[in-house]
Amino acid sequence: MAEALWRLRGGRVRLLTAVGDDADGRYLADVAPGLLLDGCVVKNARTPTYAAVLDGKGECQIGLGDMSLHSHITPAMVDNHREVLKQAPLVVFDGNIPDSTMNHVMHLCNSMQKPVQCAYPSNGYKNILDGLNYIIKIIFLQLTTRFLE
Repeated sequence: MAEALWRLRGGRVRLLTAVGDDADGRYLADVAPGLLLDGCVVKNARTPTYAAVLDGKGECQIGLGDMSLHSHITPAMVDNHREVLKQAPLVVFDGNIPDSTMNHVMHLCNSMQKPVQCAYPSNGYKNILDGLNYIIKIIFLQLTTRFLE
């Protein structure tokens, strides 16, 4: 998604993520120069991947993902790039990131009055429901903030 947006916006998209120093991580850095923010490459690690088997209707029948590197996307990592976040017209985050990071991103976006979107995670319905709960929390925070102003 980030690479496609990077291409559509003429390179004016930034990605805060965790990629390995493997072939997939190098490919992403090479194919979209400037997309990855500083500190995204994790030494001696595998870049997260996902493979799916689709039926004739395009519905996913089975999926297999290695998302463990997402645990490196921490609130501290997000804080290192607050200025980029402030300049973003929209923030999209992956539902596979740690809960603490998800909460932190939504809190920051709320305080900056930034639109935020959660991309559905690849590891099941539980995380999708958790993501919806976080979105409900952020809406509640926004309503509460407006009420208290």
